[in-house]
Amino acid sequence: MKKISSRIFSNLNNIFRKKRLAAKMLLVKEFPVRAGFWLIKPEFSRRVTIHKLPPPLDKAKQWGGWRNGRVLKVLMSVAEYLIFPWFVWVRGDKQGKFYADIVLINRLREPVGFDLNDKRVIRKLSNNEIDTLLINASKISDIYSLTEFEVDHESGYVIENMIAGTAFSYSSSINRLFSVNKFIEGLKMVESDILSDAVMMSWKDASYSLLPRLNMEEKAKVEVEKNIINICTSAKKSWVHGDLFGENIIINSTGRPIIIDIDKAGIAPTFTDIMTLFVFEARTLRFDLMDKFFRGDYDAELNELGLPLETDKNNNVKLAVFITWLGWKMTTERFAEINLTRFFNVLTKYIDIKIKVEHI
Repeated sequence: MKKISSRIFSNLNNIFRKKRLAAKMLLVKEFPVRAGFWLIKPEFSRRVTIHKLPPPLDKAKQWGGWRNGRVLKVLMSVAEYLIFPWFVWVRGDKQGKFYADIVLINRLREPVGFDLNDKRVIRKLSNNEIDTLLINASKISDIYSLTEFEVDHESGYVIENMIAGTAFSYSSSINRLFSVNKFIEGLKMVESDILSDAVMMSWKDASYSLLPRLNMEEKAKVEVEKNIINICTSAKKSWVHGDLFGENIIINSTGRPIIIDIDKAGIAPTFTDIMTLFVFEARTLRFDLMDKFFRGDYDAELNELGLPLETDKNNNVKLAVFITWLGWKMTTERFAEINLTRFFNVLTKYIDIKIKVEHI
């Protein structure tokens, strides 16, 4: 009985930690949806695996079959506080020239349709969003292999080809290492760009704000500060993906990594893309890439991105790389305290320091 209650408590605890869902039913009306309510997680929902869908929908689970729109809206309102923000509906009519068997509401409150017959993903975007998407694709396509897509400007739909493959996080170690090498090669070849003085100052300030968390000798902290200045000054800046974590990388059947979700692309310190991948993988207990980073396996490659890793002693430069990476992320995203603590917990696996979690 104790074991069962502990498991229930653990599941509920995980659910409450998930990001709040704020999807609205009004967004769904632009897609031809079928009746039936599906969601990704929680783990104790009735399991019905769908093998036809690309990640992350390949692990979808059925959570009921409500057909009453009012009931569904109430459930969604309650769900904002409870469950992981991935929902899908399916309904049986065709509308316009596009057809979606399944519609998903994602974390950004956007509806995403899946046409299973033609193997397409359909998104409704504004003209400004479409223009941004096209710019992002043109800027980073020399670095990464992107999923193929077409734009219907008249209706405002973006149609992407589905990718038959496996998310990076669940791929074999050989495919993971091959993908990382491809990414680094692309990042090394991309043209340098510049960041404004205001952005550079925000980056430095955010990085410095993290130093009080490090419980270490003052002499070592001064060295880390110098490395932070050096990295902010010398690190290459360029267009990058901006959100390169494992779920945004699909490794297709030939072993080639395909990048999705390029909405956050922009000019940034070039190394932040690869560090995002390393840290987020380690945060989910896949430490192979961070192990290689702290072992020095990528020193030569990252040195070409402007990181002074050839001078690294006692991992002080790598510590500064981590701090400046997190400082950059803090200038572009808001992190809850629990997430900052998880990031630092990754760091303590490799460096003998304690983290003061009470500071912000």
